[in-house]
Amino acid sequence: MAKALKFYICLMIAWIRLVIVCKCLYIVTMLKAQDVHSSINESNLQQLHPASTGLFNGTHRFGLQYRSQWYQVPVSYKTVGCALDTKIIPWLGKNDRVGMGLSIQQDKAGDIGYSTSSVLFSGAYHYPFFTDTSASISFGLSTGIHQSRFNTSAMTFDAQFDGLVFNPALSSGEQFNTVQGSYWDLNTGFVFRKRFLTHQIVAAFGASHVNKPHVIFDNAILARRYVITIQDQIRHSTHLTWYPALWIQMQGSNREWVPAVTAIIHSQHQTAHYTGIQLAYRTRDALVLGFRYGTEKLLTAFSYDITLSNFKIASRYQGAFELQLVYCIPQQKFRIPNSVPCSAGF
Repeated sequence: MAKALKFYICLMIAWIRLVIVCKCLYIVTMLKAQDVHSSINESNLQQLHPASTGLFNGTHRFGLQYRSQWYQVPVSYKTVGCALDTKIIPWLGKNDRVGMGLSIQQDKAGDIGYSTSSVLFSGAYHYPFFTDTSASISFGLSTGIHQSRFNTSAMTFDAQFDGLVFNPALSSGEQFNTVQGSYWDLNTGFVFRKRFLTHQIVAAFGASHVNKPHVIFDNAILARRYVITIQDQIRHSTHLTWYPALWIQMQGSNREWVPAVTAIIHSQHQTAHYTGIQLAYRTRDALVLGFRYGTEKLLTAFSYDITLSNFKIASRYQGAFELQLVYCIPQQKFRIPNSVPCSAGF
């Protein structure tokens, strides 16, 4: 009786694991149009808007990112990334700038360790116009390699049960044609800025996967992703600045709207030091609460996503937390007109 009960328990566990694995693979193949999501964008702007490469007041900028999502469910996601961009001394005009950058990102999900890694090189040209350089437009391009893989050793199958217990030494009887592969990617976009007396408007457009690369496992075409960003920087007083913004992402049949507002409170003793509070809403998905502290050289930002969709039950009401660090080496001699400090705003 005890052996039979143990057998049925093991069989039930195997069935649950198989369902989870199949669901993970289903998510990978059917929802592959969903790229990596982020709630804080300062350290990975190159991934969304290649034209933002080198668009800051400084010589070099470094960014680090860590995101953990849905930790309580088997298909938890973890994202790690880093980025570097710099400016080249202009040669076409007095205020022109050329930016160059590199971004690396890895996204890992589920028990089978399905991961996507990317290495992208980006370049941008920044052109200010009007005699007072109160407006500027930037064009950018990025290209690189994406690699995807999963680990078959973490899978379990019915054939590996010997009648009583699970035996990993037994053959699964399954064969996979490929467990990893890579594809080339191409992205582009532009950023427009206009400075007024008390505020500054930013409008950005990014297009990812413009070459429509083929995903390796089922040879499907990866849908193009379009990102539209509209942001206003409103100087309310000497010590308070508002950043209302709207982020729109479109990829395949998926649509995502993220209205957000950030309040930046500058220190009374040193305006280069500031504290920020952010509130954002990802439509039909999550409420995002963010906090940041920054100087002219360093930004530390933290956010937490509160899941509002039906998935909140499966995730036990656990959302996602994200941490980003951005460090900038400032330079006063060659400043991009109409740009913001390294650690503030878009």
